Amino acid sequence: DPMRAYTQLAVKYLVGLLVCVFVKAPHKPRLKYVGTDSVGVGVMGVMGNKGGVSIRLQFYDTTLCFVCTHLAAHRENVAGRNADFANVFSKTSFEIGEEAVSEVIRSGSLNKLSAGTSSVGISEHDISFWFGDLNYRVDESIPTERVLELSKANQLSELIEQDQLN
Repeated sequence: DPMRAYTQLAVKYLVGLLVCVFVKAPHKPRLKYVGTDSVGVGVMGVMGNKGGVSIRLQFYDTTLCFVCTHLAAHRENVAGRNADFANVFSKTSFEIGEEAVSEVIRSGSLNKLSAGTSSVGISEHDISFWFGDLNYRVDESIPTERVLELSKANQLSELIEQDQLN
């Protein structure tokens, strides 16, 4: 049944990162201003072993952004992960054209301060999904053995307190 089929809308990859967006066939005519970007933040701040790949689109009057990232590793490297996040967030830019930016402003999805530009960033979307290998963990102040004990005992409050994203 063609009305139940999905088609690939966009794909973006960078080394081992991949993001794909598929759309159900009947919805495809309602999508516009599809854009992609990739940002490497690995070795020397530019290599693709760490970074992000993104796809943005407008579905009816709603703008959506999908960001897949691989952030710095190692339990103690919270600052590195935070820096990688900030770099991907600030450097990601989708070139969609001035006409598209103007239309998105008219629909109320974008601040009027963006008038006269032809690109948008992650923060300039109605809904953003951020996922991937974020590498955040339970803080290193709790030994791994204790983390396993608490997990097995389903005693999660201490783990939640020490979650690096908390």
